Amino acid sequence: MDSTITIREYELEDIKEMAELGEMMHKEGAYSFLPYSKSKCREMCKRFKNWDYGNAWIAESNGKIIGMYIAVITEYYFCYEKLAQDMLLYVHPDHRKGTIAIRLVKKAEEWAKERGARQFMSATSLTRSPEQISKLKKFFNFMKYETVGNVFKKRLD
Repeated sequence: MDSTITIREYELEDIKEMAELGEMMHKEGAYSFLPYSKSKCREMCKRFKNWDYGNAWIAESNGKIIGMYIAVITEYYFCYEKLAQDMLLYVHPDHRKGTIAIRLVKKAEEWAKERGARQFMSATSLTRSPEQISKLKKFFNFMKYETVGNVFKKRLD
């Protein structure tokens, strides 16, 4: 049940466990053909603690991290207004029912708004199956996000 789950901004001591959960996400995703570097992920999260334009939130149950959301703020390429973008949203498969993802996204939106972001953009390039993409589209439409454009990618190896 979601009421026993805490959503909070990450702390430095969470980074190791976040990297472990990230490895699980990586194995499920469209980039699983690439190597996964826990050390690179840990370094990114450490840098975010000293930078006002990158952050992460975790979902915690019984002292264990079961979900996370990482976002950054950048500027539009054509003006100096701010735009928030996510880097990843992941909830452990055993905890995907309920409101964990909603609560994580709302925390990130609040953070972005406090920093002057005009929009929040989420991407779904990690998913592989049409069913996963459909679920994510329904989720973000429920969260009042509109579908804009597409992501096109091609492996070059």
